[in-house]
Amino acid sequence: LPNVHVETDRVALQIILRALMENAVRYADCEIAVTVQEDLDQMVAFVISDDGVGQSNLQRCDGSLVLPAEKVVGGENGLASVIGIVRSLGGVVERAHCPYLTGAAIKVTLPGRILH
Repeated sequence: LPNVHVETDRVALQIILRALMENAVRYADCEIAVTVQEDLDQMVAFVISDDGVGQSNLQRCDGSLVLPAEKVVGGENGLASVIGIVRSLGGVVERAHCPYLTGAAIKVTLPGRILH
């Protein structure tokens, strides 16, 4: 992971990153990338990318993520849990693009800032 200090909900960030990293490890062929950047308006964006098969079946035409209703309600899907936590904090989960890895790329934007 990048050596960056971030001010945000610490417990939520641990849960979110653990779930996304577990998915990346599970589906990656051999590479995973994590980037962190500060967006405008006191928001921090994390992108977790891998070189696995991707998640094109999870994307709507507008780029937002969609999951089967039974997965969201039952909580069986790690991504569904991440989406719920992020939304409860006023953040956003969306599909991202990684120019050098061809698999899944998920961007999580949360209230917070990078400490310099």
